[in-house]
Amino acid sequence: MTSENLTWRPVKEPFATTLKRTGAIALIVGAILAWRSHDLRLWPIASLMVFWPAFGGHWVEIVFLNYVRPRLPNARATQFVARVAVWFAGGVVLLAGMVLTAKLLDSTAKPIGLPGGSAASHSLASS
Repeated sequence: MTSENLTWRPVKEPFATTLKRTGAIALIVGAILAWRSHDLRLWPIASLMVFWPAFGGHWVEIVFLNYVRPRLPNARATQFVARVAVWFAGGVVLLAGMVLTAKLLDSTAKPIGLPGGSAASHSLASS
């Protein structure tokens, strides 16, 4: 098949499968972050923070694969640049969600690495 007549098939996965996989990733990485910060009480919060890029990242990729890619020329460079652009934009949205979640969980939380945040946000930042 040549690249001129390439057709893209939509990517589909059952929601439960996506939720199980991304939830497991979030729980495992959250446990590692809490363990490295020497405070296992942070595990739920760390897992929630990791869930944003794990679950949200899945949907960023689905948007690219099912909605953006089929509308682009099949040139490899074009596909690459578009994928990076979609991931950059999606990453900004996911980061905003993470920051908002952290602020809702702890009204004194500051962005990671800035003074004045909670002990929980500093413990995760130092790991």
